[in-house]
Amino acid sequence: MQDRPTDPSLKLLLDALALAPGNAPLRLHVANLLERAGQAKEAREHFDGIVDDAGTRDDAALGSARCSLALGDADRALQSVERVLAALPDHAMALLLRARAHEKRRDHRAARADYERAVKLDAALADPAHWDALLPAREPAADAGTDGPAPPADAVAFKDVGGLEDVKERIRMRIILPFHKPEVFAAYGRKAGGGMLFYGPPGCGKTWLARATAGECGASFVNVGLHEVLDMWIGNSERQLHAIFEDARRRAPTVLFFDEIDALGMQRAKLVTGAMRGVITQFLAELDGFASRNERVLVIGATNTPWDVDAAFRRPGRFGQVLFVPPPDKPARAQILGLKLADKPAAGLDLGRIADQTEGWSGADLEALVEGAAELAITRSLASGVVEPLTMALFERARVRLRPTTREWFSTIRNHVQFANESGQYDEAADYMRRHGLM
Repeated sequence: MQDRPTDPSLKLLLDALALAPGNAPLRLHVANLLERAGQAKEAREHFDGIVDDAGTRDDAALGSARCSLALGDADRALQSVERVLAALPDHAMALLLRARAHEKRRDHRAARADYERAVKLDAALADPAHWDALLPAREPAADAGTDGPAPPADAVAFKDVGGLEDVKERIRMRIILPFHKPEVFAAYGRKAGGGMLFYGPPGCGKTWLARATAGECGASFVNVGLHEVLDMWIGNSERQLHAIFEDARRRAPTVLFFDEIDALGMQRAKLVTGAMRGVITQFLAELDGFASRNERVLVIGATNTPWDVDAAFRRPGRFGQVLFVPPPDKPARAQILGLKLADKPAAGLDLGRIADQTEGWSGADLEALVEGAAELAITRSLASGVVEPLTMALFERARVRLRPTTREWFSTIRNHVQFANESGQYDEAADYMRRHGLM
């Protein structure tokens, strides 16, 4: 064993365990406490010591698998979890852990299959925000004579994104057409791939727009979560980031999407410790590698705070293209409202009128509006004893109680637009703010 824990209760339990080393339930309890304390390596030693005990076998094997995943050892995690599944093939938690092990090994098809089985057995394990990024492997492109590769079966496209025609057109010119017509752009020194930074107020659909961009390109979409990159052990984060990029190169055409990219690419001058410097350096090296090693991989970063992203990321060849994603326009707001109201009882709703009254609201704000109106309808229904429909009057009552959350963001960026826009990075945001009286 390594250093003993500083927690007095753990010390007492370890002393008790030294006097009774064969006490499997006590060892399991100690292992669980060590795991919660972040001491994965020590916890795994205790879990492994009782995997052959009949009373603790399954819990110990699952604990060992969790610790192995925390230590970045996917192969050992698979070995542990297979012990459980050999006897209990429908063990939901074991299937979920195996899915995570497959994910670490970049086997997305197997990961997705195990995750879906686990959720079918236990709906409480569902985590769509993370697992929806694990799409099945792409099928080969259909007709070679089409204008681009066949998109994945569950891809979305611009037709699924309401409004924002100006934004879509800029994406078509900067990203999609170089993918579909590489020979034309190559004549002018432009290559398909590279990096693009989406910025704008929170809740305005940057992730959905990135997914639709991948669909228009006929590319696989990989939503990279922070947990897939950052690791507590020195050097592991850099290795995991490199593995993500290498997998994208093998599966090209691919769109890698990094949400909240300021967390991975924060200005180095603001870093309190040096732990993230290696990750930033590795990220920059991977972006530089695209110029020579891959022309069919696009990296899209999204952030609400572009001013926090290190300047080195924004130079040409990295995230040299910056795109402002504004709050949804009227057609987009009407579409969002329609989607949020699907299957809800309603009477006499004029979505166009509601869209007119919600200028500057984000998609998240519109969802809050629908929820607020629904709460009022539920209150009425409980009082009347019948299901009351959503009405314009209820929407008006809910609307006057809410304020668009985008206002705070525009107040923050105003100073950057006015005093820190020498490079023209915020020109699109400045134009939007002038047109909507925000400057």
